[in-house]
Amino acid sequence: MAIIAIVLGYIVHRENTRRAAEERIKPLGGYIGWRERGPGWLTQMIGRDVFAVPDEVVFMNEPLHDDDLKALSGLEEARHLSIVQNSTFTGNGFRHLTSMTNLESLYIYDVPITDDGASTLPRIPTLRSIELLATVMTDKSLPFIEQFDYVDKIDLGSESLSKDAVRALDTRLPRTEVGWSGQGYGGK
Repeated sequence: MAIIAIVLGYIVHRENTRRAAEERIKPLGGYIGWRERGPGWLTQMIGRDVFAVPDEVVFMNEPLHDDDLKALSGLEEARHLSIVQNSTFTGNGFRHLTSMTNLESLYIYDVPITDDGASTLPRIPTLRSIELLATVMTDKSLPFIEQFDYVDKIDLGSESLSKDAVRALDTRLPRTEVGWSGQGYGGK
């Protein structure tokens, strides 16, 4: 009986955490995608929602600000984070990603990520792909990006990033595929 009570307590706690995260993220223009985890027979018997864990978090458009990434606490199992077409996020909020210990991919597109913002991106051992496209970063951000020598792929895009500096970064990161796009931040 005690084991059943513990399991049910865990399920209720996780469900409450999940609901709270959704309530924090939705007003920020965010969406959480879920993946099922657990044995199929038990999932069918109890229900899919009980075994769902966050897989991706997507923020589209406004009103996301840097400190709003605090809302990601409680979503440690999420593997993918995307921020797309936002004029108020500079990247300084990356410092709030330290709790996302399962993060595999970071996709940023048409967001004014600055050099200071790039400097706050934490080293997360599970990270495999970083795409910072259509940003305002300059060559000054590349020393911060260089710390991610363990990722498989880094794609950078900014009118202020020189192709030669990105090529030099590619040379310094031999096991990482480094790509470059001259496309800059489009703004709002």
